[in-house]
Amino acid sequence: MLELAKQRDELKGVAVAHGGVKMTHLLFTDDCLIFGKASWNEWKKISGILEVYGKASSQNLNKHKTIVLFSPTVASEMRRAIIKDCGAREQNNCEKYLGLPIMVGRSRYQAFSIVKDRVWKKLSNWKNQFLSPSGKEVLIKAVIQAIPTYYMSVFKLPKKLSDEIASLMAKFWWGFK
Repeated sequence: MLELAKQRDELKGVAVAHGGVKMTHLLFTDDCLIFGKASWNEWKKISGILEVYGKASSQNLNKHKTIVLFSPTVASEMRRAIIKDCGAREQNNCEKYLGLPIMVGRSRYQAFSIVKDRVWKKLSNWKNQFLSPSGKEVLIKAVIQAIPTYYMSVFKLPKKLSDEIASLMAKFWWGFK
């Protein structure tokens, strides 16, 4: 129904990149992300589609889990009206979805510095002086490399950050001396 509304030009969607394909929704196992222009008409169309879907499937929005994220350019009156009508809460840009940041600003290094912090936390907690070389190898391959891999499945990490993570792994492998 969302795709049909987009084809009829009733929903605008959001462009993935400047001049790119416009998306109206992403579906996950038990989540749905809906994208649209923050206008009253577009919100009412989305709301109507969700109501029809709810009646047909007996699956309705969980108001406690429903979150709305607005662009910084959306007028505060429009934000309040949509939030009040849908009964959800407004999300700020700093929050995460599935452990990943929703918005990445100009500094990708700063946005993903959490990856380096998580790697360092894992490495510093292990007592590497008691591990054999094969034990270190298993920990690096099974645990440490998995942390940035999850992030890299969605985002391209900055080279500087990748180099710093590789350096931490090398120091762990060879000893922190």
